[in-house]
Amino acid sequence: LIVRGLGPKLAGALVVKADDDRMQSLADIKDKIVVAGDFWALPTYQLQASVAAAAGVNVIQDAKQVHFTSVLPEFGRPGPIDVLLSGQADVAFTADVLLYQHPRLAELR
Repeated sequence: LIVRGLGPKLAGALVVKADDDRMQSLADIKDKIVVAGDFWALPTYQLQASVAAAAGVNVIQDAKQVHFTSVLPEFGRPGPIDVLLSGQADVAFTADVLLYQHPRLAELR
């Protein structure tokens, strides 16, 4: 799911592993482990949380757990997509540009 905000150049994505069919709608965030880049960043958390809230899901309250990590792996911690692919989370919130540039894009949906 790509979430647009503040113009066409700022978008966030909710990402799951391609072989994981447990996430079919925003409501499925409930009881899942979520990883995001930065609580305050629009494309790595705030856009996705706003769309989820509009669908009746409070990510912080409804998710089993929410981890915040680095927006980019270069900052010394794994990025959200890497945490997802390692099996430590069920869904990742990230900027769409980071999703499309990820070397393991084929493993995601």
